[in-house]
Amino acid sequence: MTPPVFAGAASAGSCRHCRRKLPRQYGLIFSMTTNARGVLQAARWHRREFLLALGAVGALAGCGGGGGDGVELLPAGTKLLDLKFVDAQTAYGVGKEGLIARTDDGGQTWRRLPSESTTDMISVLPVNRQLVFVCGVDETVLRTLDGGARWQTIRQGDGTVFGTPALVFATDAEHVALRAEGGGGRWVYPDRLKITVDGGREWKVMSRPDSIIPWAPRFTPSGFLFSLYGPGEAQALWVSDDFGGSFRQTPLSGVAVGSFGDHGIWVQIPAGGAADQPGRVAVSQDAFRTWTEAPMQIDGFAVDAQPRIWMTFLDAAGLGWARPAWPDNGLLHTTDGGRRWTAAAVAAAPIDGRTLVMARDGAQWLSTDAGATWRPFDGVSSRFERDAAGALLARSWLLEGAGYSWQRSTDDGRTWRTLL
Repeated sequence: MTPPVFAGAASAGSCRHCRRKLPRQYGLIFSMTTNARGVLQAARWHRREFLLALGAVGALAGCGGGGGDGVELLPAGTKLLDLKFVDAQTAYGVGKEGLIARTDDGGQTWRRLPSESTTDMISVLPVNRQLVFVCGVDETVLRTLDGGARWQTIRQGDGTVFGTPALVFATDAEHVALRAEGGGGRWVYPDRLKITVDGGREWKVMSRPDSIIPWAPRFTPSGFLFSLYGPGEAQALWVSDDFGGSFRQTPLSGVAVGSFGDHGIWVQIPAGGAADQPGRVAVSQDAFRTWTEAPMQIDGFAVDAQPRIWMTFLDAAGLGWARPAWPDNGLLHTTDGGRRWTAAAVAAAPIDGRTLVMARDGAQWLSTDAGATWRPFDGVSSRFERDAAGALLARSWLLEGAGYSWQRSTDDGRTWRTLL
């Protein structure tokens, strides 16, 4: 019987390419491969150690340093145009000339994934570790079902560029929404939202039923599409239960809209011009068919001075932020889905339901308690977000069109680690 031989392996310690630690037993088994009888005995007597050794060899094969499996590690300083974490360790990033990358160690190392596309990739949307969509600057859309081992083109771009294409919604391998952003990212031109419900075999261009003016599409995990035009005069709220196949008009109109949970949404009802009528909110828990209204209270504003507000954030717990029409530098916070609001900060940008960032006195300040307390921190970015694992993800300004510098913090901005 021919003994197993771990050709090209190093002694116990760490891999010289990826520096990952190897189990001590790896060196023990390797040293015994020179003796066929010794190896057979070790494999029989020390089965656990033998399996650990095999695992160590597998780690070497997958580290990307040896080149035997064709894995290419990205060099430090590589710029990515978009990056999304799936969990604490796994993330996908995209960049120039068809670059698609993945990390499985929280961003310490990145490996290039195989792709035949040479289009600049500017948007990535992972549904889970295996199902991921990426989008090119010309609206080319690729999909992987196996964590990036193979990619399929489900939308072929035509080479034209309009706005900034971004993947904004996907619940599974079939339902995907793509839009080209305009108006600072808040509103979308009516012919620039495209949805497929069959995995890319057909893409339908969405348009608002009653108007050709820009509208604001939003999605929920249940697949409902709803929109509300703004800012400006109140417009009707339209809902689609079938991803734009048909629309129905709700009995409500307003100037702000948000969703929390799968089926509930919140809408402000304007005061109708009467100075003594405060704004109202309406909440639906049945896919926007029936509504429960309640008075809207804004602490610090008189009843006859209720301002119109524009929703900027609302999460599944009912925590949200909105900006009043006046003062134009204010920010309001809600913890109950919009029934009651309190003034929280001036000229701050919300990151999530409780976290704010703002620039003041030449420094950046961070609050994780809805503006109650602030602390300065080393400003590393122009844009922040929470990733899927709850960490803060920060990116710098675009560097000469090549991509962004990315940093991540797992302690609410106290310390940062560069991802590439």
